[in-house]
Amino acid sequence: MANKKVLLISPALKSMMVIGRPHLGIGLIAGKLTAAGFDVRILDYIIDRKLPPVGEVIDSFKPDIAGITINTAYWSLADRMLDELDEHPGLIKLAGGPHSSLYSDELTKDGRIHYVFRGESEEGIVDICERGIIPDSPVVVEPPLPDMSRIPLPAFDLCMSREKIIEYPLQTSRGCPFNCIFCEVSGISSKKWRPRPIGQVIGELETVKQKYPGVRIIQIQDDNAAHDMDRFKEFLDAYNSMRGDWILRIDNIRADNVDAEIVALLEKAGCESICLGVEHANPEIFKSIKKGETLDRIRESARLIKNSGMRLGMCFVIGLPGDSYERTKESVRFAKENGADFMFWNILVPHKGTQVREWFEKNGRLRDERSFISAMDDQIMACRPVAETDSFPASEILKSHFMAVLSTNNYKLTKKNFLTIIFKAFQYGLIKELFRSLPSKLIEKLKAKMRP
Repeated sequence: MANKKVLLISPALKSMMVIGRPHLGIGLIAGKLTAAGFDVRILDYIIDRKLPPVGEVIDSFKPDIAGITINTAYWSLADRMLDELDEHPGLIKLAGGPHSSLYSDELTKDGRIHYVFRGESEEGIVDICERGIIPDSPVVVEPPLPDMSRIPLPAFDLCMSREKIIEYPLQTSRGCPFNCIFCEVSGISSKKWRPRPIGQVIGELETVKQKYPGVRIIQIQDDNAAHDMDRFKEFLDAYNSMRGDWILRIDNIRADNVDAEIVALLEKAGCESICLGVEHANPEIFKSIKKGETLDRIRESARLIKNSGMRLGMCFVIGLPGDSYERTKESVRFAKENGADFMFWNILVPHKGTQVREWFEKNGRLRDERSFISAMDDQIMACRPVAETDSFPASEILKSHFMAVLSTNNYKLTKKNFLTIIFKAFQYGLIKELFRSLPSKLIEKLKAKMRP
């Protein structure tokens, strides 16, 4: 199958906040296939929402194999694209990504897919593509974990609209050994924390300087980047010695991995903000989610971040076991008391393989989580929750979510959502919160218009 054509597809919702950042997993697979002699093209709608439809690209590129990465929240998009792929019966069709790892049992019943990849796919993709066989029924492929020192560089130069890449996803390690009850990382990657050699990571960044001059942001996408704090400090030292004209951002960092030295190194590296996963500020719920840290440690890390001058972010989850409207108010107070500059108010999605999924199967009610989005980019709108209980039904979860967003001014105010905000405030009886929030948001918009 050498020199055969492979099309790799990454769907994206139009409402996604991220644009111009290529999908890392697709890029890594492309790098592996290219090194094996395949002709690869990447159709990544995260980079450019205006890329041509899948069918049109298939007609022009004429691939022998097509692979699509599936995120559970984007299932409806992937479903439509699978229909387009299915119109080409001779095409070998692969599915990967988080949804394929967590829901492989469901995808093996989908006749539109030939191979379902579970976990990290670098060590299995070439073999399947070289075989070039269409099986009688969908086959689950579960490759071994790759050697972290041999992971290929992502081949983002194969992306259509590659000139629009402005954010570069960087991975310095994989896996997370902690046991948070809501986290699906162990089912997608591994609980074993596995670092890449620092020299290799820095070498990748040197390549970014040469090949992707349009990049303005380096986004560290590790599951737990600072698990080994000494190693992370070593990486940041090396990064600061060679850094380009980039803003540095980091997806996941635990509060107990944040000390004064790491904060100073991140600030020097051009990091503008650090977001901490609080999840919930009620002590009882916080303890039950098994994060393995304390609220006091989060407070101390928040203080360090605020004192540095960087912006402080906090992530919360609404709808965990034992949660309620009144308990959500505790998270709101925690965010305010610690001076959070921005917050992500997420509604719980209990994915397969998580401890919280098992809890709701026994003690609550679950809906189909496919295509569920916790909140749109303005955070005001939210879909009906996937999980609920008699004591905290879906209607109360939605009210709690709106209350948290409104009370912390953590939303975009637009002409489109202005009336919706007012309607919801009256619907939920949050009139005081509305009149506290709206004036400050209107002043914020006025100031933004007055800036040169």
